[in-house]
Amino acid sequence: MLALLDKDGKILDCNDHCSKNLGYEKNEMIGLIGPVDMVAEYDRQKAVAAFGLVVKNGIHHDVTFDMMRKDHSIFPTIWSGSVLYDQSGNLEGYLVTGKDLSNLKKLENDLEISRENLKVSRFTTLGELTARLTHDMKNPLSSIFNRIDLIKMTTKEEKTIDHCNKIKHSLDQILHQINDVTDFVRINPTKFQKNNLHNLINNVLEFITVPKGVIIELPKDNPEIVCDESQMSIVFTNLIYNAIQKFEDTGNISIQYSSDASSHIIKIIDSGNPIPDDLLDKIFEPLFTTKQKGTGLGLVSCKAIIEIHSGMLTVKNNPVTFTIVLPKNLK
Repeated sequence: MLALLDKDGKILDCNDHCSKNLGYEKNEMIGLIGPVDMVAEYDRQKAVAAFGLVVKNGIHHDVTFDMMRKDHSIFPTIWSGSVLYDQSGNLEGYLVTGKDLSNLKKLENDLEISRENLKVSRFTTLGELTARLTHDMKNPLSSIFNRIDLIKMTTKEEKTIDHCNKIKHSLDQILHQINDVTDFVRINPTKFQKNNLHNLINNVLEFITVPKGVIIELPKDNPEIVCDESQMSIVFTNLIYNAIQKFEDTGNISIQYSSDASSHIIKIIDSGNPIPDDLLDKIFEPLFTTKQKGTGLGLVSCKAIIEIHSGMLTVKNNPVTFTIVLPKNLK
């Protein structure tokens, strides 16, 4: 596209390609202000500034902005401009040349869609493989757990019992990581039903090894909450387990409940060290973890589950508090 502009940016002449691309008859374009009338409203300031640089410097290259056709449809372009002088050195006007980038943008979009589809396909395959592997790993782990319990039942030696407890603790860590991965890749339909808050928490605590020096305080209130029991169990398991992992010997975890007119509000507060402030915004990102042996998937799964429940999961420091907000009218 070629167009000749006067010192005020008005179109003096243009080639057929320019007028047809913009949807005008050639004579209709004469007198229009190129950087304003032919440009999408949100890019006009940018176009006027680019024209000003041509006026000031005599030339300006490769400025991208969206043009607007006569029918007000928008398309992407790239432009360059330069000053034109007559044989006597007098200013004759400004020549601007442009190129329609619609096809290039379409190719870029198609390429991005192809990349996303490939990524989804790979993640799907990886998820299926991971789910299969983690399922196969749970069977031998369960056998090890049972044999350790059997050893503890058949011995009175304190050292042997202590060794068994340490082995179980290590196995708990392995099992929790396996569950993190399984919960992240597994896709199950959500089944909403009424659940008692204390029952949800107590069912989770049955499967978590809580050290003797760790105190867990249940909420005083015990409301009925509409949720998916298995999915909310994943949330409580991760949040309580993560809090326990922060303690060396002793610690306190307080689970508190409150409500307003439309929401259940559940807070899990621990007495452990605060999360570094520069990491607070990252802890819900996939694969990000502050633990040496963490997967970086547990909190991601928790956030996704709460959002499936049309709720919100947030965190703050002083003390470390994870807040779950769930709607009361969820059905």
